[in-house]
Amino acid sequence: MKVKHYQTFSEAWTQELFDVAGFGEESSPRGMRTLEKRWSQFKVKDPLTFPVAAEGRSFRDVIGVLEGLSLVGQVSIPETFTSRVKHFGDFVDDGVFHGAYSARMHGMIGEVVHLLSRDPDSRQAIISVYDSARDLNRAYRDIPCTIALHFMLRERKLDVKVMMRSNDMWLGTPYDFTQFAILQATVAQALGCEVGEYIHAADSLHIYERDLARASEIGDSQPSSVDFPLWSPPSNISDMSMTARQLLLAPDKFVATTSFERWAKDLLTR
Repeated sequence: MKVKHYQTFSEAWTQELFDVAGFGEESSPRGMRTLEKRWSQFKVKDPLTFPVAAEGRSFRDVIGVLEGLSLVGQVSIPETFTSRVKHFGDFVDDGVFHGAYSARMHGMIGEVVHLLSRDPDSRQAIISVYDSARDLNRAYRDIPCTIALHFMLRERKLDVKVMMRSNDMWLGTPYDFTQFAILQATVAQALGCEVGEYIHAADSLHIYERDLARASEIGDSQPSSVDFPLWSPPSNISDMSMTARQLLLAPDKFVATTSFERWAKDLLTR
């Protein structure tokens, strides 16, 4: 399978959106018509080009920030989402997000850092998200779309491959890019290395029929970039996780020092 290469997340999103909307095959899971491209994979050379920006589309960047901070903080607090974006309430079961990535990654991010610190050439730095024992044929509102993440350190650059079972190009993919780029940059900072490539593999890259008209109005991608490092020193994963939780839970009291922290705080306090 030929793998496409993009320089930025914005370029990747707009081009993949056009491909899915223009050449996708029909599929109707749960009776809802979609166009989908199966077994898709592409690379983004510079993962610090978040958030996604494109002509004709207004993004709620706070969603990607909430998800990214939750991942780094390794905590799932539905109220931090539902108080800002009411739509997230549709995915709560008995007061929790059943499929919250952050809860499923709890403790695993530190293990990735420790493993790659000890064995930089390891091929075992994998965090699984989807769990068949918990998720297969279950009736929860929130079933993880992400299968796993594979972190690989080569030539002092940290690559990450994100493997997805399902990806909604219109509603989900732009924020997936942001949250996983935040996590990738955080792990790189903890390892004291550069951010490498971001690889995205989706078994079903799709768009719902209801969003096709709006997708047809999308214009060119727009440049975005975030300065590295994301977090103020010291740069160990424990301190960065604590910082992410503080920013997530009390943004109005948080003292931001990096450009990323200032950007995130501004979004969370609007």
